[in-house]
Amino acid sequence: MRQASLERVQQFVGSPELKSVKSSGETGSVSTDSTRISIENGVFRWDPKSEEPTLKNINLKVKDKELAMVVGAVGSGKSSLCMAALGEIPKESGEISLTSSVAFVSQEAWIINGTVRDNILFGQPYEQKFYDK
Repeated sequence: MRQASLERVQQFVGSPELKSVKSSGETGSVSTDSTRISIENGVFRWDPKSEEPTLKNINLKVKDKELAMVVGAVGSGKSSLCMAALGEIPKESGEISLTSSVAFVSQEAWIINGTVRDNILFGQPYEQKFYDK
């Protein structure tokens, strides 16, 4: 297990940097064949008894080979937006379309509460010679 983990870390650290993506400044519709995730006029509500919807007036298009990141303050609806795109929140109105596989990485931490060394060892004994090599 240690060898596989070490190889994955080495592969990640040795990977080339991603090129920065510049906005094309385009407005208007995107052709359907290149759109992978689409929400049009979406209104979503976690709680049907709530007066205000969780998300409203959502319009989103993510094209093929785009990297999309959802960023914002705590409680601003980032996770709800992602869950809406995946169909995990009841939709009140609007259209959702997913035309290919989609990866979702939640905000659950996968590291253990400890040192960097603890996260590399995962409970195994530390062998100085092995890690020096």
